[in-house]
Amino acid sequence: MKDTLRQITKSPGRYLSILLIVALGVGFFAGIKATAPDMKITADKYFDHYRLMDFRLISTMGFNKDDVEAIKGLEEIEGLLPSYSLDVLAEFEGNENVVKIMSIPLDKANTDDESYINRIKLVEGRLPESSGEILAEHGNGINPTYPIGTKVRFSTGTDEDISELLKREEYTVVGLVETPYYLSFERGSTNIGTGKITSFMILPEEEFNLDVYTDVFLTVKEARDVQTYDEEYDLILNPVKDKLKKIGEERATLRFEEIMDEANEELNKAKKELYDGEKELEEELKKAENELENARRKLEEGQRELDKKEREFYSQIQKAEKVLKEQEENLENAEREYEKNLEQFNIEKAKAMEEFHKAETEIAKGEEEIEKKSRR
Repeated sequence: MKDTLRQITKSPGRYLSILLIVALGVGFFAGIKATAPDMKITADKYFDHYRLMDFRLISTMGFNKDDVEAIKGLEEIEGLLPSYSLDVLAEFEGNENVVKIMSIPLDKANTDDESYINRIKLVEGRLPESSGEILAEHGNGINPTYPIGTKVRFSTGTDEDISELLKREEYTVVGLVETPYYLSFERGSTNIGTGKITSFMILPEEEFNLDVYTDVFLTVKEARDVQTYDEEYDLILNPVKDKLKKIGEERATLRFEEIMDEANEELNKAKKELYDGEKELEEELKKAENELENARRKLEEGQRELDKKEREFYSQIQKAEKVLKEQEENLENAEREYEKNLEQFNIEKAKAMEEFHKAETEIAKGEEEIEKKSRR
């Protein structure tokens, strides 16, 4: 002890330096140790204030109303929110990004309804008031932003038409929001576009054209009474998780049977349509065959009639040719007879003319003698 006091009195500066370093280390350690609990408390208050889900249920087959009612039947459930969500391509100012569109129950917004889970915080603008209006993520400096007034055009990124999923293809941003659903800058991955979700948007649930819900969000009774990061929180949720798994297995079987029944019904309907179509086709084919047979018979009858007429025609032609030939021969004979008679006529005519000229000469001589005798 004396040696220690002697060292301190000989070099007080060194002692004070060591003392300050130790005090600084202790203070830093105490601050670090206190920071984590404070951050957890702050996060827990934030989660409770915005009713962050205790469970998010998803299903490849979706959730129908019966599924929701089965989940709601658990006595431990405090709030239940069935929801829609889609990963789509958003086109804005020539750029195309993948965004997640989630639904919001507008009738529960700005209320303290226990079923209003994952409550949004409106940072700018207003909530949608009519169809064609949408909420966009408030900018965080990293993910793409969509200012108020922006018109965003959506597509599925697949062969499916967006009209099969949403009421409209284009929406106008009317408000910017924050949500406890995303606690980091990451927005998840997807199987369209670049494969990375860059932002989120929120639509009234009435704007979706889906037959089943894609998500179910739950809050559990007494869960808000404990710290989210405490072991007690897990002790409250674990029994509920087991019950949800059991319900999931039961509902999955029933849902599968329902889907199979629907598929079989559609299959039977298609089979009936196919049978009716085949029957109708068979009747049409039979009718067509009968018509074809009738046409064939008429064609054969027509061909026989044509052959008959053709034979008659050729027979008449042959007869006409024979008559024509005979007439030609008669004409030729007549022409020869005519020429022969004409020649004889011309000869006789020449003789007659000669006799006629002789007679004229004789007459002239007789008249001349008579005239001479009369002058005597």
